Amino acid sequence: MKRCNNCGTLNPDVYNYCVSCGHAIFDHRTYTYTQESQKIKYEEKDTNQQGYTQTPNQQQNPIQPIMNMKSPLMALILSLIIPGLGNLYNNLNNRAIKEFLIFIILLILSSIIVIITEADIMLVIFLILVLASIIWYVFVLYDSYNCSQLINKNQKIPPLLG
Repeated sequence: MKRCNNCGTLNPDVYNYCVSCGHAIFDHRTYTYTQESQKIKYEEKDTNQQGYTQTPNQQQNPIQPIMNMKSPLMALILSLIIPGLGNLYNNLNNRAIKEFLIFIILLILSSIIVIITEADIMLVIFLILVLASIIWYVFVLYDSYNCSQLINKNQKIPPLLG
């Protein structure tokens, strides 16, 4: 398992980018080959965020290896049900929470505009907020589909609004 230099999350050895934050992962392990009984012995040294060296026995929260492949269609269907749920399936928890919260905030703002005001100008603002909610919803669908494809290709996931 490789430890992310940015957030400290353990990632499977085949990953080049962190499943949690998308940061590039650098492998700090050293391998030693011995000729005794022709077995490969390796020594693993991971450096945590504070700079201390840990061996595999000292790791406090090891994670089980996760599946390499994510279904883009499943991510899309889950995001159709609840915005952000597709990226929760992709193990991009912070991204999923941000997507869901932005969608909810847009809906709440549009509801407050309808309840509070009666002027014609507020109808225009309400329609703009509803349109923004729909655009955000479609973006979340695209984002969850795209992120699952990038995970499958083991490529870096771009920032949410970058």
